[in-house]
Amino acid sequence: MNNSEEELIINNLESEGFAIMKNVISLYDCDQMVLALEEAEKNILQGNTLNLAYSFTKRNLQIYNVHYQLPNYFLDFISNQKIISIMQNVLNDKIILSNFNASKSLKSSEKDYRIHIDSRKPNPNFCNTYQMVAIICLDEFTANNGSTVIVPGSHKSGQDPRNKSFSDNDLLSITAKKGSVIFIPGQTWHDVGQNISGETRWGIIAYYSCWWIKPTYDFVNSCTEEIFNKLSYLQKELLGFNTRPPINWSKRQKTVTRIEDLPENLNEAILWDG
Repeated sequence: MNNSEEELIINNLESEGFAIMKNVISLYDCDQMVLALEEAEKNILQGNTLNLAYSFTKRNLQIYNVHYQLPNYFLDFISNQKIISIMQNVLNDKIILSNFNASKSLKSSEKDYRIHIDSRKPNPNFCNTYQMVAIICLDEFTANNGSTVIVPGSHKSGQDPRNKSFSDNDLLSITAKKGSVIFIPGQTWHDVGQNISGETRWGIIAYYSCWWIKPTYDFVNSCTEEIFNKLSYLQKELLGFNTRPPINWSKRQKTVTRIEDLPENLNEAILWDG
């Protein structure tokens, strides 16, 4: 990715409340991830969940934090350099991962949109964005198969859309090719669209925040030794190993510490106090 492409992405995020980057993930990798998710879905439907954490709604299946649940397929993608570069540029701070969920849009006649924001609070100033989503399109996203919908201009509203009603005319359906990434600032009003075609539409909802915001999940204490031994320095940072509140308050005051100083043993890393 060159500087002009990144600048265009950021300009679109600021003006439109979303942006699309093409050709981020190879078609082969998309296919491999979809195969893994389809197998996981089959096990879920058969009641053989293998301790998978997931949820169903009328229009959507989510399998939570697939980078931990299916690490052989997904772990490397939490630190995709093109995605991380945009996140660091927009959030303008050290970043952490908040969640990394697989999402499948299910065929449905329901239009019960749950328009929401992902930020903790609505924020009308793009330059102060502190949370953002990257949606990795493992299939093509279309208006008919449940692509993400947004309310245009909503990222500038400074308002929370809860308890508001919406019609199709209020919404813009984002279309994107397989292997693309859709970026959405946390303050943009959005939801999963209606899948009227029944076509398969898998995506990864990768949610990043500034390091000082509590993540959705505790990735430090839920990390396994097998996963920890595979992590790069960047991945350890994204999972929050060096940005936790200090255990011993008299020992250090700063909550950001050098990731290079983190012990290489998982149990020692969990108890590490910088």
